[in-house]
Amino acid sequence: MYFGAHVSAAGGISNAIDRVAKQLFTWRADGNDQALYERAKPFPNELEVWYRDQGVQQLHAGLVAREGKGVLIIGKSGSGNSPCTMACALEGFGDLGDDHNGLEMTRQGRCIGHSFYNAARIGPGHLAHFPELRAHEVPPHNQYDHKSLV
Repeated sequence: MYFGAHVSAAGGISNAIDRVAKQLFTWRADGNDQALYERAKPFPNELEVWYRDQGVQQLHAGLVAREGKGVLIIGKSGSGNSPCTMACALEGFGDLGDDHNGLEMTRQGRCIGHSFYNAARIGPGHLAHFPELRAHEVPPHNQYDHKSLV
């Protein structure tokens, strides 16, 4: 098996990408003991390589869409991208992602947005503004998590 660009293993976690077969693999010793950031965004390095191989550029930005038109929400980490995308999603926008998304340029010059993950991490201060999300919250459960998973 050819693993191409990236194989990683540490602390009971192993990730690999087979670039020829266009497949990602992940193994966890104990899936219940994962930090929320790992559950929300598994194998980030391998996924970035896989998407790049498909012609999709990863961006650190929020991405929401409505009726085939999207908006990138760009800002440095901690500037409120996630709460902004959550607010848009609750108002009827399609939430493609709060943090890691991809853009693909077609030959016709159109941009296509790609959601890398179907989860959001949001801090307790911001989560207080969205009581309707409380039922979907997975609160932090270890020292590495500072945000809840929604």
